[in-house]
Amino acid sequence: MKKFLSVLILVLIYINCTSQLPYSQRRYGVVKEADIVVGTALNYCGRMDTITVSIFKPVGDSNLKRPVAIFIHGGGFTSTDDANDEDMSFFAEEFAKRGYVAVSADYREGFHLYPFAPGLPGPYSNEPAIVDFYNSFDGGFFAADSAELVRAAYRAQQDIKGIIRWLKGRNLQDSTSTCKYFIGGHSAGAITALAAVLLDKPEEKPTAAGSLPDAVNPNWQDTVQQLAGPANKDDEDYREHNPLPFNYENPACYKRPDLGDINGTISKNNGFDEKVMGVMCLSGGIADTAAFDQNDSSPAVFLYHVPTDDMVPFDVGKPLDRIGNTFNVSPASFAPVVYGANWIWNKLERINYQQFRRKLFYEDPFANSPHDILPTLGVVCDSAANFFAEVLNADQSCTEFTEAFVFTGNGNWNNPANWAGNRLPPATVLSGTQIWVRPQQGSVCILNVPVTVRPGAAVFIAEGSDFRINGNLILQ
Repeated sequence: MKKFLSVLILVLIYINCTSQLPYSQRRYGVVKEADIVVGTALNYCGRMDTITVSIFKPVGDSNLKRPVAIFIHGGGFTSTDDANDEDMSFFAEEFAKRGYVAVSADYREGFHLYPFAPGLPGPYSNEPAIVDFYNSFDGGFFAADSAELVRAAYRAQQDIKGIIRWLKGRNLQDSTSTCKYFIGGHSAGAITALAAVLLDKPEEKPTAAGSLPDAVNPNWQDTVQQLAGPANKDDEDYREHNPLPFNYENPACYKRPDLGDINGTISKNNGFDEKVMGVMCLSGGIADTAAFDQNDSSPAVFLYHVPTDDMVPFDVGKPLDRIGNTFNVSPASFAPVVYGANWIWNKLERINYQQFRRKLFYEDPFANSPHDILPTLGVVCDSAANFFAEVLNADQSCTEFTEAFVFTGNGNWNNPANWAGNRLPPATVLSGTQIWVRPQQGSVCILNVPVTVRPGAAVFIAEGSDFRINGNLILQ
């Protein structure tokens, strides 16, 4: 109890000291736009999934460059009911009250399940509470192998990057900044948020995200000792993620192709990037110990965790390891090692991480659900909001680009067909405009007409691109 009071007092002092900063106080009413379609992408079974978001906007705010905060729900990468989406919507609404355009984001979920051997065709437990817990999540925690969970997290971070680009492309419609971005999430959502920020180089793509041998249809069965009743529970999980008329029994469902570029496909060629100023990790972690490094684009980091978390390790371990011994076959057996908030904080300390960082480790040995957001959603949300307000107040240097053009074809600059969406840039590129030259491998971009680039505009040449200037390029 003393530790709880100490933490709570420190949080309240911190909130009081920062509550006068812009974007730290509740000033506005909020309007919500629900279930907006962002794009589509293939799920683990090869079925096309639709990615949606809900957007929360402040009412009565005249700012045309509002910051953006994206919140990502948890649920073990398998919860089709979006697990704690209500919690993330709470965060989004609270941030919108402070002047943000805030988003509660969806992403692809699900993964192939473990094919238990004959004689033990599924997990079981003799504890009723564990049976209830297991039943509430179908078969989802028992992944076919650790690669399946890595692939699930990889797809999720691809989707969040696509959502960031999509939102930046709507900056005029939503009256938002294109560089003042923050993302965060809880549990699997926090793992996704960190991956979306830190997985920023092609060579960092996990091996498991490449092409793998086919998965096996798990076909779980009952036995006399399996009181949890696994029969058909695997089918429930597959059907939840792949509703009729999709046939999840088809062998094509179990193919495991290469998952593609780290940035995914959603809004890939709209000319905007995936960079953010800060990331919030609530009860999450990372799988790659080299993920955090020191560079100019490193984000501010807000870490929250409960040391006794029984789902995601506070330090180092496997998800669900604390409750694994209550199952005959532990779900942790099929999970990769995760490095939680305490390990991340110590890593940031060791490398003398130069960006803003803050931790909120809530210690209460009597917490009934130490994976929850404690002591309350409001306390943690206020602390995160004030931290991000500090980041915004300190960093005034981000570059705003409100319009973008992307060369994706082969040949002359002045051919609209060579530009994404057939959008040909003007002869005079004005401030706030960026142009990306990204011809596909083996193709060329030929600047065959005069182009003037005004101050505040930018032309980016993708690494390895063939760009030939046959006309005049005037940089003012």
